[in-house]
Amino acid sequence: MFGKLLKQEFKSVGKWYLSLYAMTMSFAVILGFWLKHMNQANIDESNSLWPMMLTMIIFLGFGAIIAALALSTLVLIIRRFKNNIYGRQGYLTMTLPATTHQILLSKLVAAVVWYVLSFLTVILAIFTIVLITIGYTELREGFRQLLTDQTFIDVMKQTWGQLGGLDIFAYCMGATIGTINNIIMLYLAIALGHLAESHRVLLSFVAFFVLYMFLMVVVMIVLNNTGISSHYYWFAAGFDLVLSLLMYFSTHYLIKHKLNIQ
Repeated sequence: MFGKLLKQEFKSVGKWYLSLYAMTMSFAVILGFWLKHMNQANIDESNSLWPMMLTMIIFLGFGAIIAALALSTLVLIIRRFKNNIYGRQGYLTMTLPATTHQILLSKLVAAVVWYVLSFLTVILAIFTIVLITIGYTELREGFRQLLTDQTFIDVMKQTWGQLGGLDIFAYCMGATIGTINNIIMLYLAIALGHLAESHRVLLSFVAFFVLYMFLMVVVMIVLNNTGISSHYYWFAAGFDLVLSLLMYFSTHYLIKHKLNIQ
């Protein structure tokens, strides 16, 4: 049943996300070719107002698409959870032959996947702009020169020596868990807000703000009163993991035992 729920999550908003990804890459290609044209034409900025204005418009359009991608990812994550569980659709969702864990995990996994895909799309779009503007040969040569530059090598060795491979691994693990943690915090805030009979959306925002501020205070107290700051990445990864589990099971409890559908 979990697989069917996950498939439905992807199917329900897949077209919207794919359209945004396509628009993002299209603007990246347009911007890349335009910047390439500007470089090849070697247009004098002081005597070329229209080309510069067009460049600014394309940049603004690309930025707007990136902002829309980030905002829509957040909005859809919140909307899917709220409508499917606490909206009228919740009556159907909670009668499905699925456990509360399966319902919650399907939404969490889908949200994480869309979040990661959106991030990768932005990275790919920026890389596409650079690749088209500079060209594959020049870009490859630039990377080769960078990787053989002694200053760059010394900086990387110094950074690796200060952090260490394990700390870098902890940073990557912490970033991944932190992403999951942020999504679960949104879910918990919505679940807490919907315990009330009215003003549920407002109370959900208040709950998220209170949770966020409380966790920031806890982190600052721990860092200021212990020597754990020297192993911050490990602390952050472990703290987010424990926190994610606590918030997940809290959300699960509220959905299973305190569900208050509109």
